[in-house]
Amino acid sequence: MATPELIVAAAAALVALEEEKRKLEEGRLELARGRAELLREREKLAEEKAAFARERADARAAATGPTSTPCPASGGLAFQLERGRLIVPLRVTYAWCCAFRTAPRATQGQVSHARRSQFLRVARLAPNVGRSLDAHGIAFRWIRYVAYGDGPSQQRDRLEQILRGERPKAPPREARAPDRRSRSPVQRA
Repeated sequence: MATPELIVAAAAALVALEEEKRKLEEGRLELARGRAELLREREKLAEEKAAFARERADARAAATGPTSTPCPASGGLAFQLERGRLIVPLRVTYAWCCAFRTAPRATQGQVSHARRSQFLRVARLAPNVGRSLDAHGIAFRWIRYVAYGDGPSQQRDRLEQILRGERPKAPPREARAPDRRSRSPVQRA
């Protein structure tokens, strides 16, 4: 036979089970609400993604074929873009570097920092020096050599040297910067 203590304990256990069952049901309802909210957010993001994809497709369709922007300093030469990408010519000239200088920063950023600084350095040459190099069809490596002269007088001297057909000689081994791989370790006393 069941004693009153057992009946009270069983009733308390039933009450605790009912309370736990109620909490579990509340948790399920909360999860269902959260799931519904996530689904709404997912649909909203999918709609935004589709809108951005349409905008991007419209922008690509509008940018068909190469476009160019003329540069007055370059004698009408222009840098060319194809679908927003910069087209660097096979033969870079002073006039092209002047056109590159007028390009927006985002367009200039499409080339490496080293190439960008070279193009901009060449564009700062005196116009008569740059046009003379272009008129003689001098290769970009020698245009760059002239542009990196220390000041206008050395640039003119380098221009004359190049136009005479002389090519610069490599500096003597002692004058060059030491090669890091061949550097001997520091000796301690």
